[in-house]
Amino acid sequence: MSLVRTLILAIGIAVVSAPAPAQEYVDRSKQFIEGLADRAIDTANADLPDEQVRQEIRSLINDGFAVRGIARYVLGRYWRRASEEDRAEYLKLFEDVVIGVSADRLSQYSGESFEVTNAVAATSANPQEQATIVRSIFHISDSSQVRVDWRVASRGDNYKITDVVLEGVSLANTYRDEFTSVVRRGGIDGLLAELRKQRDEIAMADGTLTTGQ
Repeated sequence: MSLVRTLILAIGIAVVSAPAPAQEYVDRSKQFIEGLADRAIDTANADLPDEQVRQEIRSLINDGFAVRGIARYVLGRYWRRASEEDRAEYLKLFEDVVIGVSADRLSQYSGESFEVTNAVAATSANPQEQATIVRSIFHISDSSQVRVDWRVASRGDNYKITDVVLEGVSLANTYRDEFTSVVRRGGIDGLLAELRKQRDEIAMADGTLTTGQ
């Protein structure tokens, strides 16, 4: 399951050349996920230094996901209450933790296969965006598979992943519930402290931070 979460996070962006009818957005969203999954798997299979893996993952995540929008959604109403300084640190920590976890999990990839099954148009609250749900399966073994749906938003020629639904559970909503619980207990400061702790634990594990730093 950790591999699935890794590949969910380690997906990049696809750019098309011109606006298209709705069905073309659906088709291109499907191709987008297929191609970018290949990109993530290529990174996993490459014999790269740890730092280069992290750089590749950072590029994949920033290119492929609406990171700022997801981070704001996850923080919910507390985003409006946070200071500009706290918002800036939160966004940086959110990215660092996601990238750190992904780099660690990506090293555990062992050849599981990925298949896009279909894609369908979805309703978007923004009339300027096209939304598509791309359905896929991770084949963990001959007898085990995990269903993953990707929500892709496209505006003009720009495609971004805005949520991932793992076996019917939205990861964005899951993180939102977790973060809300932390903020209720300790406020924004408590959430930032928890994210700093996670970032440092990841850095200690991969050797980029030592106890003497």
